[in-house]
Amino acid sequence: MNEQDTLEFSRIEEFTIDCGDETLGFLDRLSRENGWTSDYSSRCMDEYKKFLFLASKSNTAVTPSDQVDQVWHLHLIYTQSYWNELCGKTLQKTIHHGPTQGGPAEKEKYWEQYQQTLDLYLEVFGEEPPSDIWPDVAERFQNVERFVRINRNDFLVARKPKATLVAALAIPLVVTACVKSGSSDNGLIIAAIIVSVLVIYILHRTVSDENKSNVKRSADIAISANTESTNTEGDVGCSGCGGCGGCG
Repeated sequence: MNEQDTLEFSRIEEFTIDCGDETLGFLDRLSRENGWTSDYSSRCMDEYKKFLFLASKSNTAVTPSDQVDQVWHLHLIYTQSYWNELCGKTLQKTIHHGPTQGGPAEKEKYWEQYQQTLDLYLEVFGEEPPSDIWPDVAERFQNVERFVRINRNDFLVARKPKATLVAALAIPLVVTACVKSGSSDNGLIIAAIIVSVLVIYILHRTVSDENKSNVKRSADIAISANTESTNTEGDVGCSGCGGCGGCG
């Protein structure tokens, strides 16, 4: 970054959302709504500010990671902070939130934009983005159509075990069953192990292929901030913002 860019980024880094006397601050709310630790929320906030800088400086559309997007979503409901303080005073340009319009072309567009954003991050900041906040493209868009908003008072939420893990746990069970059945045929036990390993391999390949397919066909929720639809000086447009930029 040149000297001017460094000054502009410093202004973004110093930007704060809270007034200082809130019982529930922005990072507290971010942690609560996403199930994140305070430290992780703080790191995501730092990456959000980097994303804002990329969005304000890039001549092409940029797309955030899901984690950065969650920070952006929450900030957007702090309307005075976002539109007046951030866009109006700090950035001195508007950054609109633009969700996908759906369809194959949109999916391909956001796939490419996210990779370009990762490349731009490396170019501007001189380092790879943290992978636990900025995953690669395949992971970023994996199964995004399955995300839903739920109330944990009404639902019991538990992580689903991976199919390969279930199959791996089945191996000792199969062997134990053979032994307890009184079989002393080592060949039978070896055959059971081989079959179990084959099942693990097939399941692993099936899950991998399904994930790749989901990446290509997912109704992604990436957003963009760009200068392609600029109408006035200092204004940054968006692709398919759906009216989300006019509430300031």
